[in-house]
Amino acid sequence: MVPKKLKQLELIFVKGKVDIVSKFANLILCGVWTS
Repeated sequence: MVPKKLKQLELIFVKGKVDIVSKFANLILCGVWTS
């Protein structure tokens, strides 16, 4: 039960991390594109 919950949290954390990285990359790309 506990390992499954941990795995779920890990998945959410990784997903959130990827989301932040992709958003950051988009901001940088937009900044480069407009300048």
